[in-house]
Amino acid sequence: RCEACGLPVFTHNLSPCAADRLKDYFMINTLGNPYEDGIAAMSLVCGGVMDAFPKLDVYLPHAGGTFPFLIGRLNYAIGVSPTLKHMKQPAYGYLRRFYYDIITLDPQIMKMVIDLVGVDRVVMGTDFPQGMSVKRPVDFVESIPGISRREKEMILTDNPAKLLKV
Repeated sequence: RCEACGLPVFTHNLSPCAADRLKDYFMINTLGNPYEDGIAAMSLVCGGVMDAFPKLDVYLPHAGGTFPFLIGRLNYAIGVSPTLKHMKQPAYGYLRRFYYDIITLDPQIMKMVIDLVGVDRVVMGTDFPQGMSVKRPVDFVESIPGISRREKEMILTDNPAKLLKV
């Protein structure tokens, strides 16, 4: 229905898996949420949702969590696992099916995400008022190394407007 209405889907977990193992050292946020983002993206890709709904826009918080960084492993698995023989394209083709926010909390890691997914798939986000939020998102985008003024404008204004169709 979201695809038919041109509405994006925003994913965010309510309670990370293995929360009992992540209760110490703030791991529920540092590990749990990014793991869940990766699980959500992999489930949408491997479950055929992204193929079944080619115009569906999906926004992943926490810069996609583990998903962008494990794409090579998924690509390999598609080539060797019989459970993934239904996949319609290499894993790298699915990276650009998602939008990713800037909540890496590290400008160099954000640059890596941009290099993996393309600057046109990155949108400004804060996760405010949560504990792991980007407190000054514009300043954060300004601090990302190696991107142009135009690319910063895309992240801050153009890409969110495109995603939200405003």
